[in-house]
Amino acid sequence: MEAEYGDSPAVFKEGLAATVAAQFNATLAGNKPAFLETVPGLTASLAKDLPPGVRFAEAGGLECIYHEAAVAKELNLPKGADVDSIVRRKLEAGTYGRLLGYGADTVLDRPCRRVAILRNGKEFFGFISSPSKAEAERYAKARKQDFADEFPSEQWQTVIKYLP
Repeated sequence: MEAEYGDSPAVFKEGLAATVAAQFNATLAGNKPAFLETVPGLTASLAKDLPPGVRFAEAGGLECIYHEAAVAKELNLPKGADVDSIVRRKLEAGTYGRLLGYGADTVLDRPCRRVAILRNGKEFFGFISSPSKAEAERYAKARKQDFADEFPSEQWQTVIKYLP
């Protein structure tokens, strides 16, 4: 994995930190429905003093910080829906990809589109999205914007590939 992100563990760690920061801040702003990191305790440690409308949930051994209104919009929930219960159920079931703003519920969804986000021409981040080209492009644009907002001096691009 280091070979893709740089020549040293320090470069790899910088890339990981950049990914976490961009996604976390996009969630706080409501541009991304939820933030989930699989390192135990990391997301819980970030959950202190969250702004209004941003919540913490834990289920299925996963921790998640989510923007309540952004989740409701992404999942097309009816007004008054119990967003917290829905988030916890998705974490428990392992079907949280759309919750994270990727467009596919799991990495196993097929057919799908694989989205790669490139930083200065090199693959930096990737995810599985909707099989619909238009939807995959929408998610790709939104997640690319998360990184561009956080690191405006970098060049960000997306590459989308259909997977049958």
